[in-house]
Amino acid sequence: MLARADDDYLEARRRVEPALSNEPTHLDGSEWDVGVIGAGPAGSAVATQLAAAGHRVLLTDKQRMPRAKVCGGCLGAVGHEALGRIEGVSELRFRRAALETVQIRSGDRGVRLSIGERAAIDRAEFDAALTDHAARHGAQTAFAWRSSIGPATDAFRLLTLSHADGRAARVRCRAIVIAAGLGSAALLPAAERPATITRRASRVGVGVTIEDRSSAYPAGEIVMATSRSGDGYVGIVRLPDGRLDLAAALAPRSVSLASISAVVRRVLSEACSPVPSGLDDAQWQATPRLTQRPRRLGAARVLLVGDAAGYVEPFTGEGIGWALRSAVAAAPLVAEAVNAWRPRLVDEWEKTHRAAVGGQHSRCRLVCGAVGGRLVTPWVVRALAAAPWLAGPIVRSIDPRPGATVLASS
Repeated sequence: MLARADDDYLEARRRVEPALSNEPTHLDGSEWDVGVIGAGPAGSAVATQLAAAGHRVLLTDKQRMPRAKVCGGCLGAVGHEALGRIEGVSELRFRRAALETVQIRSGDRGVRLSIGERAAIDRAEFDAALTDHAARHGAQTAFAWRSSIGPATDAFRLLTLSHADGRAARVRCRAIVIAAGLGSAALLPAAERPATITRRASRVGVGVTIEDRSSAYPAGEIVMATSRSGDGYVGIVRLPDGRLDLAAALAPRSVSLASISAVVRRVLSEACSPVPSGLDDAQWQATPRLTQRPRRLGAARVLLVGDAAGYVEPFTGEGIGWALRSAVAAAPLVAEAVNAWRPRLVDEWEKTHRAAVGGQHSRCRLVCGAVGGRLVTPWVVRALAAAPWLAGPIVRSIDPRPGATVLASS
């Protein structure tokens, strides 16, 4: 079953702790240095950096905040490092719970690895905190507005906005950042839209948070349950408020033949992992195929940032970190585009983006292929259980600290 996840929970959160809103009084016809499309980690981070530097920034999102996202709920070492480079990060407030181990399961075997500098977070709360942070540093926000990008002129790019209540606005931006997630290059006009390269074996992402207070999945541990039959894998983590976050990468053919809950139940059963209560009634969200990238990371006065610039199945749990690092790296080039647009800025951004996250994407692809791949996983897990020293490359991809080790096997 597909629906917007956790509607009741999010409505309660909005009533108690709504995202800071400072929508411009007169939006239609306004001019901005930067328009940022997408208020996820990448969009909010780049908006904060640019607004703190004195630029007029409009941060938009098609949904109200807070809102649920498909996410493993994990903030890793890369994410912590990138957060530390965002203006005023010490003021950022969101709940986090330390994660100390990851358990990888396949069939009746499993290994438990130690990890460090990793925390479980609620993405709805985390994203709302980031958008509030951007607003407090001077960005203006426009939530529940859908965006489409119009033509470029000598000094501006047209951004057309349509609100959920029927309002419409046209604004002009000296630069536009697309940070609206997978496939959002489609916001560009067809003539400028880059082709998308999608890995043939790429899985789709699904996610949900559910009320399961059992002791089967304790706080402080990530469980990665992998399928023996090629369905994919499921990650489970206990959030700071006690709910379970389930995020899975599933084979498209599997979800086309059965409900998402049924496929997730099968993966968990194959990995001898407990099935959380309430799974069959879960209201899942889904993404396009996960491992994909556009051939070009921009167009005239437009740069693609975060997941919009390319994504890999995040088996190592650093998806948020990649988005934040991409945003921090992009901010100086966006500022340059505001002052004087040069077509070569897209080429420079592609080179910068590769340096910022390209190596991490490559390592994650290797780990995902070895540990999350069809039929390979049972043998890999058995090998790790028999010879823990073989876990070195996997552990270092999940946790770059020296000395991270296999704690136990079963």
